[in-house]
Amino acid sequence: MRILVALDGSQGSRKALRFALKLAKDSGYSISLLHVVPKLPTTKEEVIRLIKEEIGSPEEAGKRYLEEAKIIAEEEGMQVREVILKEGSPVDEILKVEKDYDLVVVGSRGMGRVDRFLLGSVSSKLVVASSKPVLVVR
Repeated sequence: MRILVALDGSQGSRKALRFALKLAKDSGYSISLLHVVPKLPTTKEEVIRLIKEEIGSPEEAGKRYLEEAKIIAEEEGMQVREVILKEGSPVDEILKVEKDYDLVVVGSRGMGRVDRFLLGSVSSKLVVASSKPVLVVR
């Protein structure tokens, strides 16, 4: 079985990662990590500037989230099968990638109010739209 863990750098996604690692380790499943850099409308310069001030470059933040998650997996004795960095709508990109996996694991809450305003609840949308089982970790 192949597990896809979608990460956004939040505490919730770290909990989801730890849960998925335990599940994979106990069952002999493989783990892949995914982070989607939200593509923001370029006409919203002020919003983009605010986000960059808060988290820095979204691409660099995404790479950092994935690297931290890979280190956590290795500390738990798990080999990460694949590390994926995409850009676009998090829900759309996860749905595109999920076809190669048996289970999608996400945290119940993302980064915060700015993300919810711009993106809505990724976990809620995935539960409704996914063709694969989605495990939401609280």
